[in-house]
Amino acid sequence: MGGQRLVCPKCDRTLGSVDERCPVDHDVTGGVHGVVRSELLATPRAHRHLLGLTINDAYVINGFLGAGGFGAVYRATQVALDRDVALKLLMLDDGIDQASVERFKREAKTAAALLDPNVVTLFDYGEATLREDGFDNVLFFAMEYVEGPTLSEMLRKNGGFDLAPALDIAAHVLRGLAAAHRRGVVHRDLKPGNVLIDELKRRGNFARLFDFGISSLIGSGGKTATMNAGAVVGTPKYMAPEQWLGHATSPATDVYAFGAILAELLTGKPAVPRDETVVMYDAHLKGARPHVTETARGEAVPPEVTAFVQRCMAIEMADRFPDAGEALTELETFWGGFGTSAPPRPAPPPSIPELTAPGELDVTAAGEVQGVNEPGAAQVAAPAPRPVWPLVLAAFCAAIAVVALLMVNRLAGEQETAASGVVTPRASDAAATPPTAVVAAKVVDAAVVAKVMDAAVVAVVPDAAPARPTPAKRRWRPRNAAEKAERAAKVAKPTTPAAPVAKPAPIPAVAASPERAVIEYAGGKDAEARGAPKTALRRYRAAISAGLVGAKAADAKVRIRRIEKAAAAEDDQF
Repeated sequence: MGGQRLVCPKCDRTLGSVDERCPVDHDVTGGVHGVVRSELLATPRAHRHLLGLTINDAYVINGFLGAGGFGAVYRATQVALDRDVALKLLMLDDGIDQASVERFKREAKTAAALLDPNVVTLFDYGEATLREDGFDNVLFFAMEYVEGPTLSEMLRKNGGFDLAPALDIAAHVLRGLAAAHRRGVVHRDLKPGNVLIDELKRRGNFARLFDFGISSLIGSGGKTATMNAGAVVGTPKYMAPEQWLGHATSPATDVYAFGAILAELLTGKPAVPRDETVVMYDAHLKGARPHVTETARGEAVPPEVTAFVQRCMAIEMADRFPDAGEALTELETFWGGFGTSAPPRPAPPPSIPELTAPGELDVTAAGEVQGVNEPGAAQVAAPAPRPVWPLVLAAFCAAIAVVALLMVNRLAGEQETAASGVVTPRASDAAATPPTAVVAAKVVDAAVVAKVMDAAVVAVVPDAAPARPTPAKRRWRPRNAAEKAERAAKVAKPTTPAAPVAKPAPIPAVAASPERAVIEYAGGKDAEARGAPKTALRRYRAAISAGLVGAKAADAKVRIRRIEKAAAAEDDQF
């Protein structure tokens, strides 16, 4: 409770009333101490008497935001926290009816129950006296002050939106409505003037709902209250058919109003223009539904959006989305750009190379094969060109590896010759070497070089495939007469009868135990790692006999086959 001194905005001279002209500055009327002059001039005269007053010793009114049929909204400062709030007031004078008071209280309770980012938050509620004599009582509630215009102001300024921002705003509105519907609240007066665009959220087109003054509870059988002269409560341009008929409302009523708002966002024009009451009644209950195919700025509207708007504005409630949550789910199935500035664009299809005659290769200037034009074969896009420097580095490493390998082989050959006492063959011996032996040696050397080069390329470029297939393994053949004689001496059969080959000792029986099987399997792997294949073979077989199962049993069998194969190859070589 309390007030402020009335003064001249220019000279700070005390005045008797707001409308009194200053005797010094005759061109201005009275003002209020502590109120910015621009705010004073922007406030209608009918609301200037509240500027500068303190409400409930907590809020100082310092600006006017707007007025409606059920109260006026002012910008105020919360003294305790030094922050701006939106203060809605309802004057309790002799002309106020009890229905308006109940409606104001219901709006405060509804807004306080909705805690959602897309709904304006309510802080406080109460009743206060503006004068010390006990007159001029008001009901008030303090809400979050949102920096930004209403959606109706943006429509008047822009005349419509592109597809991306329109659907962004629509998604935010549906999220706020879905929060209300989950709490069992039907707004019943959804319109662009009750949607604020919060510019401080740092996210484009962040919409927030407010003004739940004529809301009702789901299941309460709430009907649209009629006023004098046959008018109905709500905004005629966005009212659903059941509201015009005075029938019970539901969340589908808000979905209808949302569809009308979305159509106006896209086209820049109301779905049902303001006209005579009878004309608007027929348009909502009998007229064709909006067929939105193009935005006000010439951008094509997808068929999914057109069908979405028409379903939201269906005449029968059963043909609409049952609530905002269902509508939001449907919107998100074809609109993935929620909270962004543009809808997602599909990835362009891969380019198909132009090929010539069947079987021919299309080679670019960089030497990359684009594809083969074979009859009946699928044509695929060429891979992206690789950088050249990894290949150059790979070739350099391969060359070094080849030179090092040749030097090591040469030194090893000289040491073996010196140890065995065999003299290096002369030119005559080399001439006597069969041509097939020379060709086989060249093939072996080429295979070694190919393996080294492929290994170097893969080491430098991990995702590079080998340039050529690995040749089949060839058996060793002598390169000269000396090696041939040495080979003949090794493979010569002894004159004496060979001793009978001892049969391997039978595998000892192992108790069938999973724990024992795992121990034997681990022992086999350890023996294999130490280079004891016979011990490893025995342990693996014992593990299988003890009941080894699962992946370990399969691995043990693979290891047994590998050891047996290596032993057979070793016997075959000698």
